[in-house]
Amino acid sequence: MQPRALALLVSLAAAAAQAQVVPPSVRCPGAPAYPEAERGSRRDGTVLLRVSLSPSGELASVAVVTPLSPAFDAAAEQALRKCSFTGASRDGVPVAAQLEMGIAFVAPPLPARLEGVVVGERGQPVSGATVSTERGSAITDDRGAFFLPLELASEETVVVTVLKPPVAAQIFEELLQPGETRQVRYALVDRSLSATVRGERLLPRVPDPDRTPTVGKFVLGRADIDRTPGSMEDITRAIATLPGVVADPDLLATFTVRGGAAEETIDYLDGVPLSNPFHLGGFASIYNPMLITSAEFYAGATPPRYRSSLSGALDVAYATGETKRLHIEADLSMQTAKIRAQLPTGVPGLSVTAAFRRSFFEVYFGALRAVHLLSADYVAPEIGEYFGRAFWDLGAHRLTLTYVRATDGFSFLLKPGEKPLFGTTGGLELSNLLQLGILTDRVAIGAAELTLTAAVTHDASNTTIASQTLVARNVSQLEALGRADLSLPIGSGRLAGGLQLSHRSYAFRGQVSDARGVAPWAAFPLVETAQGNVDITTNAPANEPAAYAEFLLRPAPALAVELGGRLELPSPSRSPVYSARTAVAYDLPAHGILKAEAGLATQLPANVLWREPGYGNPDLLPERSRQLAVALEQPLPFEALLRIEAFSKWLDRLAVNPDSRASVRTDSPVFQSSGTGTARGVDLLVAGRKGGLSYGVSAGLLFADRTNPLASGRSTYPTAWDQRFSAGASFSYAPADLWLLSARAQFHTGRPYTPVERFVRDDAGQRYLPVFGETDSARYPSFFEASARVERRFSFSGLSMAWYAEVLNFTNASNVFALTYDSGDYANRVEPEPGAFNHLPIRPFLGVRGEY
Repeated sequence: MQPRALALLVSLAAAAAQAQVVPPSVRCPGAPAYPEAERGSRRDGTVLLRVSLSPSGELASVAVVTPLSPAFDAAAEQALRKCSFTGASRDGVPVAAQLEMGIAFVAPPLPARLEGVVVGERGQPVSGATVSTERGSAITDDRGAFFLPLELASEETVVVTVLKPPVAAQIFEELLQPGETRQVRYALVDRSLSATVRGERLLPRVPDPDRTPTVGKFVLGRADIDRTPGSMEDITRAIATLPGVVADPDLLATFTVRGGAAEETIDYLDGVPLSNPFHLGGFASIYNPMLITSAEFYAGATPPRYRSSLSGALDVAYATGETKRLHIEADLSMQTAKIRAQLPTGVPGLSVTAAFRRSFFEVYFGALRAVHLLSADYVAPEIGEYFGRAFWDLGAHRLTLTYVRATDGFSFLLKPGEKPLFGTTGGLELSNLLQLGILTDRVAIGAAELTLTAAVTHDASNTTIASQTLVARNVSQLEALGRADLSLPIGSGRLAGGLQLSHRSYAFRGQVSDARGVAPWAAFPLVETAQGNVDITTNAPANEPAAYAEFLLRPAPALAVELGGRLELPSPSRSPVYSARTAVAYDLPAHGILKAEAGLATQLPANVLWREPGYGNPDLLPERSRQLAVALEQPLPFEALLRIEAFSKWLDRLAVNPDSRASVRTDSPVFQSSGTGTARGVDLLVAGRKGGLSYGVSAGLLFADRTNPLASGRSTYPTAWDQRFSAGASFSYAPADLWLLSARAQFHTGRPYTPVERFVRDDAGQRYLPVFGETDSARYPSFFEASARVERRFSFSGLSMAWYAEVLNFTNASNVFALTYDSGDYANRVEPEPGAFNHLPIRPFLGVRGEY
């Protein structure tokens, strides 16, 4: 607290121009106490006081000049009376004086909250246990439940000690942010001193049952990427290990969820939707692992705060970067170099973060080819990401300004005599540029929070394919977005809602393969089909106002209900896009959670060109899904969690087209909203920990098919992403505080594809053309991959360091990604020969990182 010299008036009887005047001075012990009555308002401000001093320097009177509120005014006067004053003097004679002082109040950060239960080895509640941190403690009640508020100035790792004699005290760590509420479950395990395990801080804790009525929700962090061998520093590859998710993670970072296509899952970064979150069509995601604080993934019905989608949502949050000291991290691996710097600016509450990631796959892949681990078919892409963020804490306002730039490129040119790959005979060139700017203001309004967001996203890509004919295209997508979200606690529940307005444009210039006679949802080998290309030039602008509401209420202590809905009015579509969701969760007596969820959602066909006049059908309806799921989350008596979910999904109004060129009619739109589909299955997850070992086992059973009423042959068939059975297992072992070993294995049955039955001679084109069998009637062999990782932490010149090593696909499994056919020899009547493009073989992966 400092005096503010707005007006300093010293009253001297018989003042003289030549008099020597010494003004009064003041010393205060510290900042004023924020009034308890105003903690809910979260207000910042200054109370201006006029102070009268006696000749001896004693406080004679205090008057409020500029008030804030009675509570603030009283707190300002109380703080003032703790100050000490030195009186004024004239020519050495004490005189009376007046001065004005500004008493500034800054709202303290919202407290974080730890809520949860303490249980014993068999899952029984433990009453009377002490849960403590450096900032306070709480005692568990008869249900083992406790509540502990924590005052935090910024994101912080809080050490939690749980004590209940005669069991030895046990320590847990929680990474918390101001205002966050964390639901936890602490299991007390009776270990003798000889069985004390070091290194537990490196291991993931057993997941707590999610007590919200949300089915299919998973939360991952940066550490989960490090603990997932084979993730290749990518959050989406870590998600691919979850139940209900299937992917081919060594080649692609894209994934499919519960029988839905990859484009039926929507992606967000810090509350902003991304139409293309991947480099090079799926090779890697744009999410920088060094910046991630959390990633929320929804495999069930999408919450209404997100855009309506048929199959799920991924919401990645980056660190705000608030810091009071310089913080630098660097990571150098065999595939990328990454660096992140956080620094204060000297301006109170203002800090800046900058991050950079650049690949050098060309060196890595070149070395693997040199030792014959890779063939010349594998060509290295190039990716780069650049990030800047300014964060300014202004008390009730928390401003964040962000800029993201992501670039990538890929090109190769076939030399004479080389075998063509992906149907090209000359070469392939791809490039992409994504730019994203976000301005966010989080405003505390009492116990509520208002979030205002403005964002601009620009995504531009270029593709050139040298094949029988040159194919080139240029695509530019631009979106300007404004949204306002309000979250308000109501009793033991919560009400959230928001408004959003976006303007999007999609400009396409170039050629596309004419797929109007190709069966939808079908997969084909890499073979020349001579289906031809179509020239398209379009610029499709669209405006989309949207509104949503979500309501969580707890009508009884053991019961939680959630309701919500969203309405979008995209133009020029004639039909609204909407979603609705209702769910219920019930706390079982054995501390498990029983859940049920129902959802309804629509989504415009992902391919914008299907709605383009001249090629597609502007009157296509939004595709629709109805979902129903039930789930059980049950803590197990041996420090583990069981999670089992059963789901069914019914789809209709799917965009379909004929499955042969002969069936395409020119007198009506080719694409129609008459397709249907189903998906049903069961997902299982068991996660646990025993001493220095943590483990996880997942499995999924899926039946997914779709029906095309326009088909001339087989009309109902499995989709290309129908991997019937999938399973995964992982473990992490920390024998000491500095070592972490982990391994992962993943299996899924093969993807369906449409086989080539024979070839026919095309005399006009002097080539062979394939004749396909029934749609998706064959399957690739099953996929299996196992990877292992070791990490060693150490210190060097005051820096926190670590080196790590991985061996990816250490069994060297030759998984088939796609069947291929060469072009044959038409002149000598040699038909195309089959081959296979396989997943990546065994390969090493090394890296080192440091932190200051």
